Amino acid sequence: MKDNPPCNTLFIGNLGETVVEEELRGLFSVQPGFKQMKVLRQDRNTVCFIEFDDVSTASAVHHTLQGAVVPSSGRGGMRIQFSKNPFGRRKDLVGGMVGILNGAPV
Repeated sequence: MKDNPPCNTLFIGNLGETVVEEELRGLFSVQPGFKQMKVLRQDRNTVCFIEFDDVSTASAVHHTLQGAVVPSSGRGGMRIQFSKNPFGRRKDLVGGMVGILNGAPV
């Protein structure tokens, strides 16, 4: 499976629209290095981003929980990938980073 370069943020896919956020939080919050989690719900697609303290803890969880089944999801195993961007940062339309200005959060 194709993946992005390792970073401290994981993208969790193959989650059904019925997935319970508390169930996901219970699974990931006990993992070493867990910092925060964001669930995004769209029409028929739910995804999750999870931030860890560093790349090594994110990598360990990536390996350990790949394919784990979340019962409330109603789908097969989770698809875990490294996020394209670290938690809280996204690329703007011209390819630069937004969210940081002169080293300070905006």
